Formats: sequence, C-alpha cells, structure tokens
Amino acid sequence: MTYRSIDSERYSIWLGQVLALAAAYTLAGRLALLLAIPPGYASAVWPAAGIALAAVLLYGNRLWPGILLGSFCVNAITAWQHGPSWWSMGTAAAIGVGASFQALAGAGLIRRFVGFPTSLNRESEIAKFLLLGGPVSCVVGATCGAAVLLCGTIPPSRFLFSWFTWWVGDTVGVLIFTPLILTFLALPRSAWTKRRFTVGAPLVVTFAVTVLFFVIARHWDQKRGEQAFRQQAHVVVSAIREKCQVPLESVLCLQNFYHGSENITRDEFHTVVGAMLQRHPGMQALEWVERVPRDSRTDYERHQSAELSSPYHITERDSQSRMTLATVRDEYFPVRYLAPLEGNERALGYDLGSSPVRLAALRLACDTGEAVASGRLVLVQEEHHRSGIIIFAPVYRTGHSGGHGGRAPPRTSRVYLGCFSCRGHY
Repeated sequence: MTYRSIDSERYSIWLGQVLALAAAYTLAGRLALLLAIPPGYASAVWPAAGIALAAVLLYGNRLWPGILLGSFCVNAITAWQHGPSWWSMGTAAAIGVGASFQALAGAGLIRRFVGFPTSLNRESEIAKFLLLGGPVSCVVGATCGAAVLLCGTIPPSRFLFSWFTWWVGDTVGVLIFTPLILTFLALPRSAWTKRRFTVGAPLVVTFAVTVLFFVIARHWDQKRGEQAFRQQAHVVVSAIREKCQVPLESVLCLQNFYHGSENITRDEFHTVVGAMLQRHPGMQALEWVERVPRDSRTDYERHQSAELSSPYHITERDSQSRMTLATVRDEYFPVRYLAPLEGNERALGYDLGSSPVRLAALRLACDTGEAVASGRLVLVQEEHHRSGIIIFAPVYRTGHSGGHGGRAPPRTSRVYLGCFSCRGHY
C-alpha cells in the first residue's frame, strides 16, 4: 500500500467523521431550538455543545470543521426561515466559529489539568472535568454568540439575558451529554462501560426533567403574556371607543339637526359646528357631503361658486396626490360645507366617491342608514401623511329615513341626499 493510498484512506475517514459530527450537531441543534427563547438563538438546553466537546476529546482537534459546519447549518436554517440575507449567513458562520473555539478550549483545558483519556475515578478529577468542560469553557461560545447577535438581532438591553441563557444552555448540554457519550465511546472501555447505567440513566432523567420544567415554565410565561396582552388590548379598545364616541355623537347630532330643518344654510352649519368643535378640539373637521348626479354637476358647481363668491369645482386626487378636476362619473359626493375652513381648504369640493376606501364607507352608510367609519386613510388636508378615519352619518329626503324597520331604502330610489362626516385622527 502506497503512502498516497494511506493518506487518501485517512482523509476519507476524517471527512466521514467531520460530516457525521456536523450531522449530529445539526440534528441536536434543531431539536434544541424548539426550546429557544426569542428573538435570538439561545436555548435553555444545548446538547450540541456536549456532543462537540465529546467528539474533540475522543477524536482530536482535527474535527473542529464538523462543529463549525454543524453550527452554521443550524443557525443558517433558522435564519433562512425568517428571511435569508448575507448578514444572517455571516451571523451563522460567526456563531459556528465561537462553537468551534469553545469545544477546542474545553478539550484543551481538560487535557491540560485533568488528562485524557482518563477513567475519572477520583472526585477531584470529576469536578475539574465538569467545571472546565462546562461553566468555564462555555463562556467562549456564549460571549461570541451574544456579541454577534448584538450586531442586529437583539437589542443591547437583552444582551446579558441572551448571554446568560446561552451560557446556561451550553453548560447544561456539556454536563449531561459529554459524560453520556463518553460512557459509550471513551477509553478505557472497562471503566466507562460500567457507568452506562449508574451515570447514563441519571443524566437522561436529569435532561428529561430539565426539558419538562422548561416547557412548563415557558407555557406559564406564554399564558401570562397572553393575559397581559388581553388586558392591554382591552384598555386600547376602550380608549378607541371613547375616542370615537365624541365624533360619532357629533355627526348623529348634525344628522338629527338636518332632519328637523327644511334647509341648512352655510352660516347655520358653521354656527352649529363651531360650537361642537370648541367643546371637542380633537376633531379635525365636520362636513356636509352632498350627493350630486352627473347631469347636475355643472349647475351644482355654478351655484356653489356664486354662494362662495369664488370658483368651486368638484375635485379628486391624481396618482401624484395632486388635486385635479374630477373625472366623469355617474354620481359625485363632494364636500359642500366644511368647518373649520382654515387648514382644510383642500377638502372643500373634494369628491369622496373618488377614493375606494371613502366610497365603500359611503355606500355602506347609504345602504344601512347607520353611521359608518371608513378604513384607515390619509386625509386630503393632511400634510404630514398621518393616518385618520372619517365617520359618515347618512341623510335621506324627508319621509325616506334609512332607519325604518332597521333597513335603508335602496340607492335606486334616489332618496339619498348626502351625509354628515367627521374626520380626524382617532
């Protein structure tokens, strides 16, 4: 047999060991990540750390590429599920480097101060073995991993928590799985084989109990978080209801005011609305929105221009959010009366039917006869692009109220005159 064939055989054996270690590390890591504490990669129990240390002790430092590859695969798969990126792949590689150095450091400390192979017959040797391989060497992986996650995955406020969780997970993994693996593979076999039951069984039970307690604790924590979320959501919902109650009552008041009057002039509208706005400064504007059929558009614009003593046009917003003349449609819903006018000039004459969100709320109010709030939208007069909503209260021709029997008359009957609306940030 030539030296080349011997080297090739050794390389094949080494490559097989590296790949086997990478596969074992990946499988153990994927299972352990089920216990990971978000938003990082730190798990309360990390068996892969114990597998890595045992592999380096049994087969030498030359297997470190298997640890690097296995750790990279575990974290790269996790990152890929949340959206792959070069940064996440770099993070996975850096964590793999830390895991490799941790196993090498632990094995080096054990060989230096305990010696290996060894049967660990004395209590002092056992204590040094567990201390150096577990809590001491696991500082390396925890520090490297938490530092890498600090660069974009976790906030600085969670660094110590992630570091401690990482360190505990690796330490528990080493203390349980390294001795367990050694009972099957370490030399001298006669000494380690006897410990498979006396050492291995308690370690397996310890691991199972640790996982069980962690699962129960996490379940309780999730339940407590859900309860806290429900309480906060209830507070928010109550605040939203209270916030929307004032504008809702305002438009309903205007609706009743219109029903009690044959015609509301612009001055009357501003007088009534001005008093409302003074009592409730949170409302941005109150409006009277009229339904205008297509064949009445020209006369309507002429009449409004004469009333305002200035040009009045039914408008809409184009794709660049600029105000332009409204395109031809079967009907329009322009803003006729508006208070306060100052700061809301752009909304005067704006066709609410030109916006799908506004039109959907208008149609629903028309069909049901009830006050309806729009979906979230950017108000026409809003310069800072803040979101708001509009509440609509429909008004029908006298004798055709939408509230009869809880049903509104169909639009085809043409009794719908328009609606009052309240816009603002609620």
